[in-house]
Amino acid sequence: MRISNASRAYVACRMAVVLLAIAPMGMVYAEYTPFPDNDARAAILKERQRLDAIQIEFDKLRGDAKLFRTEGEAIRREMDTIRRDLDKERQRIDLMLRKVIDDELRPVSESVKKGIDELELLKGSQLDLLGQLEDARKEVRELRGQVEEAKALAGNQRGQMEETRTLATRQDEQQRALVEEQRKTREIQRAMEERLNGLPMLVSEDGASFYAQAAEKKEFDNAKAVFKRANYQGARKQFDEFLLRYPHGGYASAARFWKGNAEFLQGDYKAALLTLRPLQLAEPNYQKTPEAMLAIANCYSELKDPQAARKTLEDLVEQYERTEAASVARDRLSKLQ
Repeated sequence: MRISNASRAYVACRMAVVLLAIAPMGMVYAEYTPFPDNDARAAILKERQRLDAIQIEFDKLRGDAKLFRTEGEAIRREMDTIRRDLDKERQRIDLMLRKVIDDELRPVSESVKKGIDELELLKGSQLDLLGQLEDARKEVRELRGQVEEAKALAGNQRGQMEETRTLATRQDEQQRALVEEQRKTREIQRAMEERLNGLPMLVSEDGASFYAQAAEKKEFDNAKAVFKRANYQGARKQFDEFLLRYPHGGYASAARFWKGNAEFLQGDYKAALLTLRPLQLAEPNYQKTPEAMLAIANCYSELKDPQAARKTLEDLVEQYERTEAASVARDRLSKLQ
């Protein structure tokens, strides 16, 4: 049980009052003892009883004071324990603070140091940049002088450019006039070509000379070129179309000859016979009729008709005995025997 300061003060005051009260009573008792009387004895007895009561109360107060001292000692010991606990807690908090400082502030300190080092580097870089800036300023001043010179030169060049532009304009006009003149020339040439295309021209094919239109010659040459490229299907088609447009022209015999050869080379032997046999019969004087007869004999051989093949070769030798085709026919006839 803890005693408050007010309780302690109260006990001290009671003890002081008791002592003050006891002191005069003792003196009175000592003064009147030699001459007691009944009233005095009664008063003394009464006073003694009151003193005894006071003594009892004093003893009680002394016991309370002793108890208070005991409790005070307990409180003091408890306060010492609390103080020791507070010291331990303070030490623990100090350790925690040191650890926090070591864990938290050391990296910050290192970062600050690193930042200071970087700042020093930046200062050095800044000095370098200032030097470079000064060099750049010098270069700018030099460039300004060059720009002024260039401006003066540009002024001179501007005048030359104006003259060049004027000259270029004149050249453009002359060029346009030349282009227009060329266009007119091409139109004249085109008109002349159209007129010439409408007129027949003297041409020759397979030893024969005859007149043909330019378009007719062009179509025949194109079809023949397709044949020479080994495009036999395309050649047959173009020669068919050509014969439909020019069935009686000077190129008709040659067109039938090349068409029959294209059919033979495609393996269409019956079609080749239908093309080459009329040529043999209708154009005995055509330069390539002997070659056509060789092709006819080949068609009969491919169609398993050796008698017709032999008959064609014999007719070839008889009718065109001095031709190269006749020599080839003789060789084949010797092999057939």
